[in-house]
Amino acid sequence: MSGNHLSGSVMRKGRKGFATTTQFKPDTILGKIVYGEMQKRGWSQNELAHRAGISQPSLRDILTGATKNPRMGVLQGIARAFGVSETYLMGRELAPAHGSPAALTAQATSLLMDAVETLTARVNNLDRRLTAVETISRSALEIARQRGEYITREAGGLAGVLQRRGKFLTDQAMELEKDLRLEKKPRRKKRS
Repeated sequence: MSGNHLSGSVMRKGRKGFATTTQFKPDTILGKIVYGEMQKRGWSQNELAHRAGISQPSLRDILTGATKNPRMGVLQGIARAFGVSETYLMGRELAPAHGSPAALTAQATSLLMDAVETLTARVNNLDRRLTAVETISRSALEIARQRGEYITREAGGLAGVLQRRGKFLTDQAMELEKDLRLEKKPRRKKRS
């Protein structure tokens, strides 16, 4: 990387909020190494920022040289995303060999972080679904309770109506039976 300048572009808001492209040439060792690693992988700034868990403006400041000594958390996030050490990013050690312990540890850490992120997203999705099912279940139980109360009231009212009708019919049947007995009875003639 000696002697040649890497060039690239940075998206930023221009006048009236429209995105503009600013050409930059990383002039710090950190900026050059980060930019080179991005180029090797074909990653955009947004992709690296997401994988590293840092803001896109923080990454832009590193690439443009506005930040020469980033916070340790930012540096660790970028190193983890690339699968390299922080000292490599700062230019204090050579690029790790593909199978070196530092590269493998960083790669394993990156894979583990991706797996944790995926599992967290799935757990959150399941939690949202469970909450929705609980809400629907509560609504269904409330509707069933209300309908049960309505059916109980209606059944009680119907039972009362049937009881009154039954009493009425029983009374009518008794009256009819009484009338039939009277008609069957021979009448006595009056003696004079």
